[in-house]
Amino acid sequence: MTTELYSDEALTNAYEVGKAEGLQQSYTESYPEGVKAGLTEGRKAGFEQGQAEGAKAYRERCRQIIESPAAKGREQAAKHLALQTDMSAEAAIAALQTMRTQSAIGARAASTFSPLDPTTLQ
Repeated sequence: MTTELYSDEALTNAYEVGKAEGLQQSYTESYPEGVKAGLTEGRKAGFEQGQAEGAKAYRERCRQIIESPAAKGREQAAKHLALQTDMSAEAAIAALQTMRTQSAIGARAASTFSPLDPTTLQ
């Protein structure tokens, strides 16, 4: 049996080559798992950020509708448009502006109804 002696340089080179091959194999095997984990983490963070931003936008939209000058005297309609529809704040406010206020409806009803006049009961 013959024993072959390697120089320190040859051993160092062999070590470095082995180390590089091991790193490459580790990288090749773990890269897909790392990508998948990164995508999952990124999606989760994006989803959470999207939910937070969406909730903030929803609250702002509701506030704009309910606190708009057009909502004065039309509070029930404003709440309905803010909470029960997907209309933009601008569209909901425009719709509110076309509606009569509660005081206008009450005044009209009071002016057309007379309990002593049977024709107003029709």
